Order: sequence, then C-alpha cells, then structure tokens
Amino acid sequence: MDSSMVSTASNSKIRRAVGFLRTKFSFGGLVTAGILLFAGLAAAAAQSDRKMAFPINEGATDDAFVRADITPLSSRVEGHVLRVLVQDNERVRAGQLLVEIDPADFEAKVREGEARVAAAQALLESNRTKQLVQRNSVAAASAAVDATSAGMQRAELEAQRHDRLSSGGLVSAQDHERATYDALRARAELRQRGSERDRSTAEQVYLDAERRRLEAELSAANAMLDLARIQLGYTRIVAPANGVVGERGVRVGQLVRPGSQIIHLVAIDDVWVTANFKERQVGVLQPGTPVRVTIDTFPGVEIPGVVDSLSPASGAQLSLLPPDNATGNFTKIVQRIPVKIALRPPRELAGRLIPGMSAVVSIERAREHDQARAGGTTPLPGKS
Repeated sequence: MDSSMVSTASNSKIRRAVGFLRTKFSFGGLVTAGILLFAGLAAAAAQSDRKMAFPINEGATDDAFVRADITPLSSRVEGHVLRVLVQDNERVRAGQLLVEIDPADFEAKVREGEARVAAAQALLESNRTKQLVQRNSVAAASAAVDATSAGMQRAELEAQRHDRLSSGGLVSAQDHERATYDALRARAELRQRGSERDRSTAEQVYLDAERRRLEAELSAANAMLDLARIQLGYTRIVAPANGVVGERGVRVGQLVRPGSQIIHLVAIDDVWVTANFKERQVGVLQPGTPVRVTIDTFPGVEIPGVVDSLSPASGAQLSLLPPDNATGNFTKIVQRIPVKIALRPPRELAGRLIPGMSAVVSIERAREHDQARAGGTTPLPGKS
C-alpha cells in the first residue's frame, strides 16, 4: 500500500469524524455550551473576588444576610381608594395615615347602626314605663284582694249570726236569705279579685321577659354598631410602626377587596443578620457571643454584634420538604444552623442597612485564633 492510499484513508476517517461531531453537536448546542462555560467562569471569578475582598476564616460564614421586620399591609374592606398619602420608599412614622379607602358606605352603616341602637333604647324605655305601671296595678289588685277578703269574712260572720237567730225565730226569713246571699257574693268577688291580681302578676312577668329580650336586642344593635365603626376604621390604613414603605401597590380610584396588597412596611431602623453557620461552627456559639459583621455593600466597615439566639432546628429541617435519609444510599451533607445576630451599627450606617444585603459574620474567638496563627504566636488560654 503506497502513501497516497494511506493519505486517502486518513482523510476519509477525518471527514467521517467531523461529520459525526457535526451530527451530534449542532452549532446551537456548541453556542449554548460556550455560554454556560463562560457563565461558570464568570461566577467563579466573582466568588473569587468576593473571597479576596471578604476573607473567610474557619470561624466565619458568608452565608449571611441582613433581615428586618417586613409587614405587608392589606385591605380589610372592599372599596375604592380615595387617597394615597405616601410615595414609594418614603419614611413614615407609627400611626401615620398611608392609604384611605372611600368611607361613604361605611359611614352610612354607622348611621344605620346608631338608628337601630336608638330604636332599641326607646323600646326598652317604653318597657320600663309599662313595668312601672304594671307594678302599681299588681299592688292595687293585691290591695283589692285584701279588702274583698275582709268583706267576705264580715259577710260570713253575719250569715252565721242570722243562722242562729233564724233558728230561734228572732229574724225574718228575708233577712236570713239576704245575709246568706251577701256571704256568697263576697266569696265570688274575692275569687274575681284574685284572678285580676293573678292576671296583673302574669302581665308583670311577661314585661320582665320582654325587657330581657329588648336588652338582648339593644346589645345586638350595639355590637352591630361597633362592627360598623370598626369597618369604618379599616378604611384608614396606617403604619403600625416606624419604618420605610416600599413600592405602592394601589392608586387613587382603584377598587380593592379584603386581602388586596396595599404596600409593604420595612422596619429599617431595627435590623439584624441571619447567619447560616455550619454545624461544626456553632458549638462555640451561645447567646451573647461577640461577632464581627461585614456588609458587602460597605467593604472594610466592621460592625460589632452579638449572638441573639440559635434556631431550634437546621435550615433543612425547617424547609418545606425536610430530607429523610432512612432509605437508599446516604451521602453526608454538612448542615447549616441559622443564627440571629443582633447588630450595633455605627451612626453613619443608621437606616442604610437594607434587608437582603449579603454579609460575612466572623466569630471573635476564631478571629483571634487566626490572627495569632498568622503572627506565629500562641493565643492566650480561654481565647482560642
């Protein structure tokens, strides 16, 4: 086989290989791979630059972020926005009016509730007057019963006396009959007076029950009035604390419903840092442990802080789907424990630490240990 044949065979193999690569890897795929490679290199370079600017020692973590209380303010009633009294990113005070919903409908409900309360109070007052009159009627009926009872006793005694006299012929038959009739009439009149007294007493019991019903209606009317006033108060959305509002979520004239997002309030004057330390780092941490915090936004500025508290569980356990390693192969992954860091920022940084900023947190003892090793000295006992 001569050299020309070898060269031809080699060229054929090269062409087949190039054709195979072109088949398996299109131009778009090569471009995508190049973009991904470039992005990976850029991310690695950025991480390298960050580590150069914020060196991480054994007792530090850069998995830390500034946190603050962020309160989403929502509407609790339905209506049209009447006024928006703040601008985006404006500092506000506690109790300051931020947004007002048109209160006309709710003011009408308050007036309706006041009218219901007034009507219930009038009915209750009328019942009290009726009860007063009825008590007098019961007293008069009782007095009539007593008077009738006395008259009946006198009539019965008179009838008995006529019985004795009539047997001796001392009184006429007509007088005897009249005395007997008077005694019978007195008994009937006593029963009638007793019935009237019982009726008056029953009427008083009914009025007492009516009073309790009217008092319940008055309480219900007052409750409805209180609810109407509460709903009227919901038309005024105020700041629950000092802070800075975010972007406004509503505009004048917009219809909002209960639960509609209005605006966010950030308590920017009271911030802390949540640092996710590796589990082997938290052994020396306890509330009160001093730390140093560096914010990426302000390189070179160290902020003193102390450990406020440690999370009762790792971040993985508090996630939506905590891991379960009871089955299958197991690969150990270092867990991270969230640690809340209370800050003592300098005055020039007041109000400039924004939730979400990245931070580096260093434990004081670890810093002293690293500095001692770098200087070739041995750290003092109890400080390593």
